Amino acid sequence: MRKITLLFMLISASVFGQKLKDKMNAMADKASGAPAATSSTVSIGASQYEMVEIFTKQAKFWSAELKNGVSTGAYLGEFSHVFGQFVRNDEGKVTSFNSGTAVNMSEYPQYFVNNWRDRQVFFINNYCFVVKIDKKTINKPEEVESMLNWDGIFDFILCLNKDEAKSITMEKAREMIKNYLTESQKGVDVINSKKDAEKAALRDLYSIKGKKVKSISIETSMESLRYKEQGDYKIVATLEDGKVIKAGTGENGFLDDYIITVSGMEGGDGKTLYNVFFATPSDKITLNVVSAFDPTKKASKVFKMNYEIKNSFQEEKFKFENRNGSPLLSGIDTRVEIKQVKDANTGAILLEYRIYDLSSSKPHFAFKCKPETPVEMGVQGNRITSEAKGIGKAGGDGGLIKIIVDPSVTITYNLITNVKGAKGQDGEAGQGPTGRDGSVQTVKQKVSF
Repeated sequence: MRKITLLFMLISASVFGQKLKDKMNAMADKASGAPAATSSTVSIGASQYEMVEIFTKQAKFWSAELKNGVSTGAYLGEFSHVFGQFVRNDEGKVTSFNSGTAVNMSEYPQYFVNNWRDRQVFFINNYCFVVKIDKKTINKPEEVESMLNWDGIFDFILCLNKDEAKSITMEKAREMIKNYLTESQKGVDVINSKKDAEKAALRDLYSIKGKKVKSISIETSMESLRYKEQGDYKIVATLEDGKVIKAGTGENGFLDDYIITVSGMEGGDGKTLYNVFFATPSDKITLNVVSAFDPTKKASKVFKMNYEIKNSFQEEKFKFENRNGSPLLSGIDTRVEIKQVKDANTGAILLEYRIYDLSSSKPHFAFKCKPETPVEMGVQGNRITSEAKGIGKAGGDGGLIKIIVDPSVTITYNLITNVKGAKGQDGEAGQGPTGRDGSVQTVKQKVSF
């Protein structure tokens, strides 16, 4: 009697890579526990919630492998070894299995997906197709032909009917998935239509469009802004009938009912204020809000810039790096310009920093801070950490930091520099040499801003 060894690639971190061996003889289809021929079907447009239920009641299955586009046979396999534990939601629907393979959308799933392993799983009546998607996703029927175009694209194909497993072909598999995506999209469209109707109903209730607005105001507990500290606010529209509609985090109103502009800072997405280091902020930052339907209805709010370093991240210094993204390269030569200024709100002395590539005119970072605030600038070399044959390569060299101090600076600044060369790569015959340290130059001259 001929014995066949079957190796499966499994779907989760705990199961993928495990060898599954089922030994059977030529009469395997008569073995105890083998799945009987079945024609279990649901609508071809059913969601995966319905499709997967055909498989949950089974203990074993037939597996087919494709070679040159046709099945090489049907092999008996243990169902639990491949799928492990199904997880159901409160409604009793299977939402995931093998601790990581989950439905692509909760309302009307068309497939299960494991992003970590780049696998996409289609249950279609008696079949289960496990597809290697290589960080791509098959969502549309027209994508099937271009993406499922080689035998190895199927990690494996499972079937509850032996004859169907023996007769499956690449062409048939592609056609089944294509037809399924076409028909199941109709169910998805129904769900999306309901969502759109719900959104339209909410907009009718909570949009200010077409309503008589008496006034607009800005509601916030924030009086000042710090670097990288998120500032939430709400826009309050008071209607002439006394009704109030609020837009913002946790509210029903719509921010796109307003034209929102911010002057004095860069950062934020219109929903929140988020001060970043791309450009030096003004000492006063103004939020302006205007109705998109009536330019006479508007409001503004002025925030003071707070130069305390402490923020929601609890950082103790400003830290910047200017390093090459590629391994084994030197740090980028960098220019740091420092100027002394005053806070327009308090009159306190501040230092304004702008950090550039050595010969550039546009800064990578620009900000103001208190003189005692630690500012760390790094142009250290890069290092490859993976091991190499022989002696590892040399680490990248540190770069040059040129500090230009404006004559206006009469106080001590707190700039920490890092120009270290990187350690060499680890190798079987020894570690490569450490990269050379860079250098720091300081000159006193007028800065470029």
